[in-house]
Amino acid sequence: MIKDQREILYLLNSGYRKGFRAARTEETKSGFKIRALDTFGFKALSGTKDFVETLKSRCITFNMSQATRPVRTIIDEKKAEELRRKLLAFRFKTLSKGQETPEAVKELKGRLRELFKPLVAVAPPTEQQKP
Repeated sequence: MIKDQREILYLLNSGYRKGFRAARTEETKSGFKIRALDTFGFKALSGTKDFVETLKSRCITFNMSQATRPVRTIIDEKKAEELRRKLLAFRFKTLSKGQETPEAVKELKGRLRELFKPLVAVAPPTEQQKP
């Protein structure tokens, strides 16, 4: 595994749990400085080969199949920016409530609980209690 791959893997492995940080060095005028970065958040990955075990255990996997119809590859920048603003507003509105952990998530143990808690936190309230 080359150095860049190890660094990316480290960021992905550390980003599934809130509060974990990744150390990085930054070049400043007075030399290099160590900076701790918050890596927590949703990430979407795709590939044609299996992920390494450490990453697989921190992922919710969706098996995909090849598209059967043509897919548009042109992005409407105006619509994309509008969607981004809506998603950001939803994020602030939803995550600022300090919600209690739903019962369905409380039943999960260990890493499964850590993986699904953020997803349930952003799910509509009517869907959060469903098994």
